[in-house]
Amino acid sequence: MTAEEADVAFALEDETLGEDEVGDDGDEEVWGDEGDYAGENGEEDATEQEDEDDIEEIFHEGFIRLVASLMPGRPPTVHFEYPPELEMKRKTDSFISNIPVETLRYKLYWERNCVKNCFARAGFKRTKTSCWNISWFKHPSPDQYRRLHPCQKVNHFPGSWVIGRKDRLLRLTSMMRRRHGSAYSFVPEGFILPNETEAFRKITSKQKGIWIMKPYASSCGRGIKLITNTTQIAKTKKCLVQRYIPDPFLLNGCKTDLRLYILVTSVEPLRIHLFNEGLTRICTTKYTLKPSSLKDRYCHLTNYSINRKSSNFTENSGTENNTEGNKWSLSALMRYLEKEGKDTKKLMTQIKAVITKTIIAAESEITPMVHRLMRSTSNCFELFGFDLMLDSKLKPWLIEVNISPSLMGSSPLDKMIKGVLMADVFHLVGVMPHDARKIKKMQKAERLSRVLGSGRRKTWGAGAGSGSRSNKRSLKDLDSTGLDGLTPEDWKIIHDHEDELSRCGNFECIFPTRQNVENFSKFFHCRRYSNVLMSLWLQRNTSKYPMPTPKPNANTNTCG
Repeated sequence: MTAEEADVAFALEDETLGEDEVGDDGDEEVWGDEGDYAGENGEEDATEQEDEDDIEEIFHEGFIRLVASLMPGRPPTVHFEYPPELEMKRKTDSFISNIPVETLRYKLYWERNCVKNCFARAGFKRTKTSCWNISWFKHPSPDQYRRLHPCQKVNHFPGSWVIGRKDRLLRLTSMMRRRHGSAYSFVPEGFILPNETEAFRKITSKQKGIWIMKPYASSCGRGIKLITNTTQIAKTKKCLVQRYIPDPFLLNGCKTDLRLYILVTSVEPLRIHLFNEGLTRICTTKYTLKPSSLKDRYCHLTNYSINRKSSNFTENSGTENNTEGNKWSLSALMRYLEKEGKDTKKLMTQIKAVITKTIIAAESEITPMVHRLMRSTSNCFELFGFDLMLDSKLKPWLIEVNISPSLMGSSPLDKMIKGVLMADVFHLVGVMPHDARKIKKMQKAERLSRVLGSGRRKTWGAGAGSGSRSNKRSLKDLDSTGLDGLTPEDWKIIHDHEDELSRCGNFECIFPTRQNVENFSKFFHCRRYSNVLMSLWLQRNTSKYPMPTPKPNANTNTCG
């Protein structure tokens, strides 16, 4: 794609604006306060700072690199390069545009070097105003979601706390288990207190065992303890209790868990990607169920923030040997299991199923909120941190989901994994190279128009991925005619999927795929047009329905 084609997505102003002029005369935007929902399950701590020495000294060539769409006529996206010290190169080609460096803007709340370095390498400039292309922040408020321009990207879906709080995750998965039986048996049995105290008391009176008590919303192991009966819990305490997994998989005699990184780029249609690397966190005390050990946090809690305080803790000293210390890489664990003769392919298939079913359960609550609050379904993406535990039979159990997983580079291994992770996240979501100043002017003009009574809030069309065009086919039409007579909006949904696949990097699309889309469709709360369309497309006869070259103007400019 030429620089002229790139200009379709970037309307560069003639004048050059100074930093103090960007976004309503430089007024700082207060972002996320109203929408900072209490009790989100996330590890990030805004007060915890990283070493400033880890911030790269970026040499930039002075222009923005872009990635062309697979299809002619569609706008390109910004190219995000890997950390230079890793000497990794992307398989997708990029080209230099005529967009000046630091014209694109990002907004940041969590001070994480891997995020700041990603944006700096791509040519972005940080801003505190409302004039930005992408934000890495807390949840926006409902009104802030409504004001988003189609070209702006935010790192949270409205309603994602439905799996980001421990109590809501348990309530949601329990509901899905009642509907679908053993298909959702990957979450330990649990009760939400104090409302379900009586039910919990009945269970414990009949069955002896160990339970793990957790606050509704906490992270880093805060407030977690093991109990054996209801007398160990205050009557009015708000918490949940779950059956403790008594036979966990052990490494060197110590309990372990897994941190996996999941990127959801769309909820309508639903698209889920799994990062191919993760972390294996290992306790610092040998595992035992002796009653005297139940208060030993180093024995039963795998949280890194807890175990690093242990005198037995060993840091992973480098990236070459990532099977040392109390934190391994996911790939190192898989190599270890293969040497032990375990079926790692089967294990990863089970893990992907747990992840997909969990996100599908959340989709039923997130998607309606997206439609209620937003004018475009293309604004949001979200990186989730899934914590899973393996038992002695290598069955994966879902422990919790973090909506703001920690990106601290606390070791060379963390820095390597999270540096590649964030480069791939931003590359995959597809940041439009649109002039952030133009976004602000359009938003200001629209607000003025509404105040003067000369206009209504704009609903962005198919180019924005809103799914609200009047010429859209109905689900009944799709069922009867299938892939015949697809509209430009249908093709946009398909092309978005194909373009994402070309930008995946170290992510793998685990839903939808040709192999699983039909099997997982039964877990959706309702049939949605875009999901059915993708199911038909992925299972199509490719000789009958090849990927066509779009006609001129068939795809509108997303940010027009």
